[in-house]
Amino acid sequence: MKRVGLKSQKFFKRWQRHLEDYLNSVALRLEETAKTAEAESIHQLRVSIRRTRVMIHLGPFICGKSNAEKFHAWSKRVADTVGRVRDYDIAIDWLRGQSAGAQLIAQVEQRRVRLWRAASRRLTPIPMTLRDAFFDLDPGVRKRNLLKKRFVEWNQELRDGILGDVGKLRKLGIEDQHELRRWLRRLRYLIEMVLGRRKQKRDRYLRQLIRLQRALGEMQDRIVVDDILQRLKATPRIRALRNKLIQERTSWLYKAEHELITLARL
Repeated sequence: MKRVGLKSQKFFKRWQRHLEDYLNSVALRLEETAKTAEAESIHQLRVSIRRTRVMIHLGPFICGKSNAEKFHAWSKRVADTVGRVRDYDIAIDWLRGQSAGAQLIAQVEQRRVRLWRAASRRLTPIPMTLRDAFFDLDPGVRKRNLLKKRFVEWNQELRDGILGDVGKLRKLGIEDQHELRRWLRRLRYLIEMVLGRRKQKRDRYLRQLIRLQRALGEMQDRIVVDDILQRLKATPRIRALRNKLIQERTSWLYKAEHELITLARL
């Protein structure tokens, strides 16, 4: 994406609107999560945090480097706090889909409850002074131009990095595969920022990127579930479930490879 069909002022306004919307979403999702501890609230909280980070990373010279660093530190602490609980939510959902048995599911649910009790005590809202620092920003022309330039450069950097993994997905380690998924998320959020909702539905590249992101996510979810099952006492049922996870992980890896090749052709 070498050109963005928005003038610098309009591009800045769109970025500012997304940043403020995501910050409001973070506050709302955090409140919901603290009250309900529901899986969907935790998931949406983490998504809102990721989207906000991308917007801030795009324009730290507008937000202020110190504010950007403070938000990163706060959001990382919150995301890490609920992240392990989210892993158990993924495992519970998968086990239910496998009809794994009430006793086994209850065992995993009990561990989730204990994790949440510990996590909930560490959840803190974003300081209002920090949150307010990202609202009503009014940069000069030079910084608005730099924001748009940074978008084009980062967009291309992510695309090049993603395409660099074509044909190598199976050779990548788990952490490198996870990093690829991070690149996909960041690129998706950038593209969605400049495209309206109608254009998002019609954009072939974005739709294909989301397919690839989903395939990698499903594959990595199997790794998460397997890690949790390893912590339980080995039984014939546990071993059978872990074998099923291996099969599904391999299937999703092949799917991701196909989706990556398809993306490279667009």
